[in-house]
Amino acid sequence: KDQVEEEFLASPVITLDGKVAGLLQSESGLVTPIDHLTEIMKEVVQGQEWQQPYLGIKFYDLAEVLNPQVSEVKGAKIVNQGIKSDSPAKGILQAGDIILKIENEELSANKNLTELISQYKPGNSIRFWVKRGEDEQEFEITLK
Repeated sequence: KDQVEEEFLASPVITLDGKVAGLLQSESGLVTPIDHLTEIMKEVVQGQEWQQPYLGIKFYDLAEVLNPQVSEVKGAKIVNQGIKSDSPAKGILQAGDIILKIENEELSANKNLTELISQYKPGNSIRFWVKRGEDEQEFEITLK
């Protein structure tokens, strides 16, 4: 059987050395890494309401691409038609842009775009360093 039973969704995933690695997110076996949940858990414990920040783009993480023909290995590349119509990045970012850095943190295999965005709140204006063609540019985007 290739599916996880529904009753196990949101269960902790434990490593062989006994550490919590994440939470089971879907019946397909997708796991949300525990470090993506740290800020959310702090707010919930303090009784605060949590809202997920929204950038509204579709991208792929270049650190996870295993194609030797792809020369870029860092960043998040926005796919064709990857800017959603309600995205706060609409008119700022473009398909093909590679997001290299947010504020002072570079995207890497250890810090992906989703993880970095989750550290902010809706309404926060954050700086993005983007490679567009051969040029690097800085943009400011206010998250929804």
